[in-house]
Amino acid sequence: MPRQPDDETDRYIGTRLKAARIKRGLSQTNLAAAVGLSFQQLQKYETGKNSISPRYLIQFAEILDTPIAYFFTESTIDHLSSGRNLPGAPSRMDFEILELLSKLDMPTKIAWRELLKTIVAR
Repeated sequence: MPRQPDDETDRYIGTRLKAARIKRGLSQTNLAAAVGLSFQQLQKYETGKNSISPRYLIQFAEILDTPIAYFFTESTIDHLSSGRNLPGAPSRMDFEILELLSKLDMPTKIAWRELLKTIVAR
């Protein structure tokens, strides 16, 4: 049985996608083409009629120079990290850490990555 979309979450993420696209001055046609989609499919994402796959959400974030956490609110993070996820799925804290890391400059990110590697290895 196909998964039924969570309309509220899909609409919210779509609204954030549209806002980021407009802020960058891109048309639906240009953004869709950049990820290999039709502008009609992008419209469906922006209105929440279709769920955005993680692959496309990551591509949108990169093209729009936007942290992935931008697309989520506390309530969508809580929903996504609820007990309905598979073991090992990202938690709310994981998203918070990613958002904080996205604000650091590259040398600082590299230093944090090395520190975390050391901690995890122990």
